[in-house]
Amino acid sequence: MGRGAASVRGQRLLQPAAIARFYEGRKGAHAWDGGDAEQIVQSVRDIVQDGLNPADYHLAALERIRDSARAARPALAADLDILLTDAVAGMMDHTRFGRVRPVTLDSTWNVDPRAGAPPLESTLARIAEAVSRGKPSKSGSRPTSSTWASSGRSPSCASAGPWMAQGSRGEDDPSRGG
Repeated sequence: MGRGAASVRGQRLLQPAAIARFYEGRKGAHAWDGGDAEQIVQSVRDIVQDGLNPADYHLAALERIRDSARAARPALAADLDILLTDAVAGMMDHTRFGRVRPVTLDSTWNVDPRAGAPPLESTLARIAEAVSRGKPSKSGSRPTSSTWASSGRSPSCASAGPWMAQGSRGEDDPSRGG
């Protein structure tokens, strides 16, 4: 994902640095399986309920590539995985902190709501791990991607399940007092 605007299949990534670090931590391993892809795509569709535009989270490309990736083409499967991850990362970041960065509107507004938050890639890693293992969260809800669709909300919303919030607040991070 070198210099400049990183893109996959013509889609500019929303969170390229976090996505690169996420996959570096996984040694390039895929994060999502076919069922997860279906649930993430549904969550992208449902992001409209949070006042965000599904098209901003690669919806058309995800649907197109998902259908083509079923033909077991490794390059398409890798691209799909990256776009799914970027969609989840973007939805998490935008629903938690807002889509617009205040400093881009007024340079004197220098408060960064992301300051002190856990790195986005670590939150993604916790979510991907929880989904792949299907472990219950502290609250007892099952942290699978089916939670996203059954809740009727995006995976990044507080109502999507405590397992999402757990990953984003650093509850189990000793450095954050959790």
